Amino acid sequence: MSSQLTFKNDLKAFWAYIIRPSFGPRLAHNRRGDGWWSDLKVHTPFKLLLKWAFFLWLLNIGLLAPIAIGVAESLGAKHRISLDIPYLFLLAAIWAPIVEELLFRFGLRRPKLILIYVPLMIYVMHNGPNIVSLGIVVLLSFLLILFDLLRQTDERFALPFAWRRYYRQWFPLVFHASVFSFAAMHLMNYQFGDSMTWLVPLLILPQWLTGLVVAWMRMRDSMACAVVMHAIFNGGPILLMLLLMQLLPEQVLTT
Repeated sequence: MSSQLTFKNDLKAFWAYIIRPSFGPRLAHNRRGDGWWSDLKVHTPFKLLLKWAFFLWLLNIGLLAPIAIGVAESLGAKHRISLDIPYLFLLAAIWAPIVEELLFRFGLRRPKLILIYVPLMIYVMHNGPNIVSLGIVVLLSFLLILFDLLRQTDERFALPFAWRRYYRQWFPLVFHASVFSFAAMHLMNYQFGDSMTWLVPLLILPQWLTGLVVAWMRMRDSMACAVVMHAIFNGGPILLMLLLMQLLPEQVLTT
């Protein structure tokens, strides 16, 4: 396969990866700089990230979202999130990508740090964007950047060699479990009645697909790439809906 970062090649690489996820090398060194700041840089061209965003939007709007909406209607499930929530764009395009990527994706390449930050991020997710949560995210981000600057997050520090072998062996399960957990978390966006059936997982098909793409980008590129891709995916539709609310407020709020 060509080494060029085109969308076609990316799509092939993505499909091959999700069939058999591996704790392997990332992008070629010549696209990753000097290596010590690499997890905090986006090495994938922004144009390619936009192509992925459009691909996900189209697939979600054309196929997965209608399935989720149909299932929600059949179950009588109501979405909790309203377009008139204050600071919705900041929550969707900044807060959610940072918090969710730290919780679900950072540890894929840094499993040694999971016991330190995952309990903190669960607390943040549970309590939402308040002063304490913001302080935790800022402090944790600062510490992770500091660890990176001190070269304490290099690949050789991920796990001791003996544990690393087992982690590689079980990594496909870890990868897909992280994606499923990310998608399942979005069930909290719904208010259910008494009718909980096997159809419930279909409500989170859009988040499942997006989680696969973002987790793959985290593994093949960097943590920063996952956050940026997540932000683009969330932020684009929110901006569009907010614009429509300004132009056609009654029509948007009553749909």
